[in-house]
Amino acid sequence: MKKFILVIIILIMSTSISCYRRENNIKIIVLDELGNKISQAKILINNIEFLTDNNGELIVKNEGENFKIFVYKENYLPYDEFINYKENSNVEIKLISLNSKKEEIIKKIIEKVSTSKSFYVNFIGNLNGDKENFNLYCNLEKFYFKITSPLLNKEVEIKKEDDKYYYNQKELPEETLDYFPLVLDLVSNSIEFIKNLPQLTKNLSISSNYNYIKFSFNIEKNNLKITGYILSNYPNYNIINEQINILAIDEMGRTNDFILNFYNFE
Repeated sequence: MKKFILVIIILIMSTSISCYRRENNIKIIVLDELGNKISQAKILINNIEFLTDNNGELIVKNEGENFKIFVYKENYLPYDEFINYKENSNVEIKLISLNSKKEEIIKKIIEKVSTSKSFYVNFIGNLNGDKENFNLYCNLEKFYFKITSPLLNKEVEIKKEDDKYYYNQKELPEETLDYFPLVLDLVSNSIEFIKNLPQLTKNLSISSNYNYIKFSFNIEKNNLKITGYILSNYPNYNIINEQINILAIDEMGRTNDFILNFYNFE
């Protein structure tokens, strides 16, 4: 009987100690590159959001040896990692400011955009006083285009296979081959030129939103204004969306304004 009671006591003590350890507090400290504490930084632990206090600190209960933590603060690169917790230790997290990595970030985003040859385009706007909108899928490497628009009765598919050109699965007649490849090449180059416009501007900025980086840009000349942004994730820099807004006034004083959205980059 005494042995049985002793076993019960040991089990109760073990359970109590285990619970006590799980409930130990963890102090998380968020710093910048210079060691300054960052207040009001958002911290996600197991998808529950917290904020650091005015001292850049957060105290939470420990619920195990490892936990996933995501830390975000505007104008800093997000931090995402599994933390191995050791009893009575603090966790220090250093966030890197966007400005300190600005050139590197922009270079990587532009490189991703310029090397992407397969994407969707959504066009909506006014051209010469007429409202236009259409969706276009492009694969510039394969010279493949699929267009859908309210103005069309059906989808239009244009492609090149084995040095032959096809329009809606039908091979183009020989009399069109003198000019059609040139037109298609011009269209392809124009789309790629517009998509790569961010490379031409020096008026740019970057910002962060959770694990996304937003690269904004603008170009202003006489009778021409171009604004837009590129949205990518971090740290892979995969392109989520690129939007370009163009406002141009032609020689006859007509205003043409339209929005181009490039998305689903492959």
